[in-house]
Amino acid sequence: MERMQALRKQRGLSQAALGEALGVKQNTISQWENGSRQPDAKTLALLADFFGISIDALLGRDAQEWLHPLLDAYLRAPGWARRRVCRLLGIAYLCPAAAPGWVTCAIYRDPAAAGAPLDASPDWDNMDFPAQDVPEGARFGVRILGDSMEPAIHDGQIAWVDDRVELSDGEIGIFRLESGAVCKRLRLGANGRAMRLESINPAYAPITGKALAGLEGVGRVIGTAWPPDAP
Repeated sequence: MERMQALRKQRGLSQAALGEALGVKQNTISQWENGSRQPDAKTLALLADFFGISIDALLGRDAQEWLHPLLDAYLRAPGWARRRVCRLLGIAYLCPAAAPGWVTCAIYRDPAAAGAPLDASPDWDNMDFPAQDVPEGARFGVRILGDSMEPAIHDGQIAWVDDRVELSDGEIGIFRLESGAVCKRLRLGANGRAMRLESINPAYAPITGKALAGLEGVGRVIGTAWPPDAP
C-alpha cells in the first residue's frame, strides 16, 4: 500500500518502528507496503486508527467509488430488501415508489385466524411484490396463520383480497367474527344467509351457530403469494 508507506514516512517512522507499534514484524510491514501481502480487516482498522484517517483514505480510494454502487443497488432493490437494510442500519424506512417490475401493496399486520379482528389494529405494512404475483383487483393482502386452508392456502402466505364484491356460496374469503378474523369458505343456506364457514383441511370443524356471532365478510380471496422475504 503506497499510501501507508507515505504516511509512515511523513511521521518519520521506520518500518521497524511501525511494526513495533502494531505488534508485527518489520518484514510484514515491508510486504504490506510493496503489495505482496495484504493486512486483514482488523489490522486495517488498527492502521487507520494509528494514522488518524479512514480506512478508505488509508487504501487511497474515494469513498464514493464504493458508495455510489451500493446506493444504486439499494434504490433498485424491492421494498422488503430496503426495509431490511434500514433495520440493520437503525434508520427509518420511508416507502418510495416500488422498483420497476414490482408493486407496493398494503398488508394488514393482523393475520387471519390469529384471534384478533382485522380492525383491532388498523395499521398495515407496505410491502413490494413482483407484479406477476399480485392478481388484478387485489385491494390488500392478509397474512394467513395456520393450516386450516391447506392444501389450497398455506401457513405464512399472503391472501389477496377484493373487498368490492359480495361473496357467493362456496367462495373463499376473509371474515370478521367476534372471536377474530378467519380465512374460510362460505356456505349459504336456502335463505341466502350464512350457514357455516368451512376449512379446506378436514381436520378442522366448520364454524356454525353461535360461533358465527358478529360475522362480517371482509372480501373475497382472489389469489395468494409468498412474501418476497419468506425463507
